[in-house]
Amino acid sequence: MKAVDTELYFKQAEEAFELGNLELAECKLTEILTLEPESLRANNNLGRLYFDQRKYYLAARHFSQAQQLSASPEVQLNHLGLVY
Repeated sequence: MKAVDTELYFKQAEEAFELGNLELAECKLTEILTLEPESLRANNNLGRLYFDQRKYYLAARHFSQAQQLSASPEVQLNHLGLVY
């Protein structure tokens, strides 16, 4: 898939999240990670989605992955701190 396709998935995930359709948002973000396993943005957004649902283990897992992928991991470390 092209980068344009993942941008469409990001847009759909953001719209679903804003409308409260967390299941669809999760599905779209997971699809992105299937296409781009090293996606910092998808991992960070999934972490946020799981954090909002109080699924802290999953949130920590994705924030940790995002932290490892980031060139400047301060934001993700802050997110991990909030989870813990």
